[in-house]
Amino acid sequence: MKRRALLAFAPLLCSVAFAASGWVGISVNVETSGSFFSPKIEKVTVNGLNPSGPAAKAGIQVGDQVVAINDMVLKGMSAGDAKDLLKPNTGDKVKFKVRRGESQLLDIPVVAGTRPD
Repeated sequence: MKRRALLAFAPLLCSVAFAASGWVGISVNVETSGSFFSPKIEKVTVNGLNPSGPAAKAGIQVGDQVVAINDMVLKGMSAGDAKDLLKPNTGDKVKFKVRRGESQLLDIPVVAGTRPD
């Protein structure tokens, strides 16, 4: 059974407010399967960008499907494991692999910035 949800980790991935450290400025929709207590990621789609954020400047676009982060495939991953991928410091490079359209796969490096006040 699939469900669409913004999970507890989504704010980390999303506005990507990396625990008061780095920030990339995206929001996402997360589709999951599995039980409520151990959801598994099915699909992560960018649904918003801070226009002055690092992700937008690097070329990530609304509608991109995030396939992997730092070479770790998201599909089938637990929400907790995905959350752990998103704890860089300001200045760290986060490599997003995104699917744009039906078949175009892109590796987009994003340097985590400082979240604006």
